Amino acid sequence: MSWGALLSDVKAEFDSLDDLLSRMTEDQWDAPTPAEGWNSRDQIAHLAYFDTRATLAGADADAFAAHFQTLAGQGFDLITQQYIDKGRSLAGGGLRAWWAQARSDMLSTFAQLDPRDRLPWYGPPMSARSSMTARLMETWAHGYDIADTIGVTPEPTDRLKSICHLGTVTVDWSFMNRGLKPPANPICFRLTSPSGQKWVWNEDAADLIEGTSLDYALLVTQRRHLESLDLEVSGEEAASYASIAQCFAGPPTERRLATQATPID
Repeated sequence: MSWGALLSDVKAEFDSLDDLLSRMTEDQWDAPTPAEGWNSRDQIAHLAYFDTRATLAGADADAFAAHFQTLAGQGFDLITQQYIDKGRSLAGGGLRAWWAQARSDMLSTFAQLDPRDRLPWYGPPMSARSSMTARLMETWAHGYDIADTIGVTPEPTDRLKSICHLGTVTVDWSFMNRGLKPPANPICFRLTSPSGQKWVWNEDAADLIEGTSLDYALLVTQRRHLESLDLEVSGEEAASYASIAQCFAGPPTERRLATQATPID
């Protein structure tokens, strides 16, 4: 996928979620989501805050490093509480405006970058391309929480390919994040896109995860339990991975059911 096409997909994902938000009542903004202790205001505040941080990382690496150093004294819990408090102080329209500015600034900044540029982040540095893929994934995943909360089923699109790809390249991370040894061999992923295309990674691998791209994206973003998804998992290493798959940064978390709240990234 070209850099321009990825940025277009990120914007389309933003626009899709914002369309959903535009139709929500204030009561719906306050309803608890599947993420324990978080309502929809918190979900959007989370996106707005980290889109702003991504802009900083892309525009000024030294300033991001200084920001990161402040966490040594404040810690993530305080930072999280600050953006949650801000989000809960705003009406739905105000939250949408905050996030709209954050994502607009981010897209403008990243449009000036080479996708191979290395950017600082809260873990290891990542490429601009990886950063944008992660922002697309986060937007889709947190948007799915909001959709679950208000009883809407989002229409899947082929933008899921970037999320699925992220899942295939974070296999080792999912194990190492739990202090486990990564698989010795690759896993084959055969996924069907919403438009009916076949997406395949590691075609010749013996272990296999096969199914729809939507179900795989729900698995690796931990929005659903494996048992509730129509995925075929063959081989011991594939089964081990499917039980812990986590394509986002942060400490190990447990996957959730749509009606069962659990911690989020």
